[in-house]
Amino acid sequence: MRLLRRSIVCVVLGGLFFTTGCTTSLVEESFLGTPENAPADPLSPNGAPDILVLWQEDKTKLSLTVWGSSSCANFPSAIDWNTGSSNRVNITLEAPADEVCTADFAPKTYIVAVPQRAQGASVDVTVTGPQKGDRFTTVLS
Repeated sequence: MRLLRRSIVCVVLGGLFFTTGCTTSLVEESFLGTPENAPADPLSPNGAPDILVLWQEDKTKLSLTVWGSSSCANFPSAIDWNTGSSNRVNITLEAPADEVCTADFAPKTYIVAVPQRAQGASVDVTVTGPQKGDRFTTVLS
C-alpha cells in the first residue's frame, strides 16, 4: 500500500520530485529478492551482503540489489549516466524518511534501463549509500 501511495504522490507531484529523485521515474521495476542470475550465495567473504549489480536482458538493463529491512530498503534517488572514453554510472541510494521498518534483513532489487549508448559495453558502476562513507564500485563487462 505504501508503494502505491508513493507512486501516486510521484505521479501527481512529478515536477516537484523530478529534482529530488522520485524512485518511480528512475526504476522500471522493483521486487523483494535477488534476480534470477544472482549467485547462489551473494554474501561477501566476511558474511556481510554487498550491493549486487548485474546485467539483465542482454545488457539493456541492470539490476541493483540492496539488503536491509524488507519494508523500507534504501532506494535509488539519483542515477547519472556519464559517457566519454568509458561508460560510467553513478547511483545514489537514499534511505526512506520517517517510516517504521520491520526488523528483518532481506534483499530488494531495482531494475534500471541502460541508455542505448551504454548497452552491451563495459560499464564502471559506483553506488553511494545514504551513510557517510558508503561506497561500492564494480565493473560490468
